[in-house]
Amino acid sequence: MLKISNISKTFNPGTVNEKKAISGLSLHLEPGDFVTIIGSNGAGKSTLFNAIAGSFWTDGGSIVLDGTDVTFQPEFKRAKRIGRLFQDPMRGSAPGMTIEENLALAARRGRVYAVEKKAEALALLAENRERFHVKNIEIVPGGAPDVCRDLPAPTHAFIGGSSGNLRDIIALLLAKNPGVRIAATAVTLESAGELAACMRDFDFLKTEAVSLTAARSRKVGPYHLMTGQNPVYLFTFQRKETAE
Repeated sequence: MLKISNISKTFNPGTVNEKKAISGLSLHLEPGDFVTIIGSNGAGKSTLFNAIAGSFWTDGGSIVLDGTDVTFQPEFKRAKRIGRLFQDPMRGSAPGMTIEENLALAARRGRVYAVEKKAEALALLAENRERFHVKNIEIVPGGAPDVCRDLPAPTHAFIGGSSGNLRDIIALLLAKNPGVRIAATAVTLESAGELAACMRDFDFLKTEAVSLTAARSRKVGPYHLMTGQNPVYLFTFQRKETAE
């Protein structure tokens, strides 16, 4: 799917501001892989993604996407193969929009079905759909899995809340498409435990669980202490190598 071989990138070469962002980096991803790139500020994470997207050409090496060498392909040509969602709200994502709406922006060539049963959330979805001109999102009032039975087979699914119907939702998704890529979040140990059990019981081929934590500072006298916040758990599942 994606093969990066020995790429390098240096900014402002030959000057006092010369910065070697990437040196001899190689990476090979297969269809269905879910990879997280972690590194400190300045480690080259953004440079890597910009190189893959074609924001600039690398100084050396090659980038092959779906069997096509795109090393010197311009960014607009690579866009038909690459979906991207920026971390910086000023660079593409919208903090005032829901997860579904941000996904719809990134999937301009696809369609997103947003299932929601709360009245205020439905109103917000409708308002933001018009406000941000997200025409490829369809709002589905009601609870899952009941209202999902007549929807098209999904390629990807995001579960943000299940109201106690997690296993039924996953079973329906797999029945519609055995190769569906599922992502689900949990903020309580009980929900994380249920997702961990599903990871085992549904015989998935590829699974991953990530715990994300943050800390907020608080002042104690002349000092500042970091207080940990409630962690968020992110689970991803896939039963087959590729989605059908």
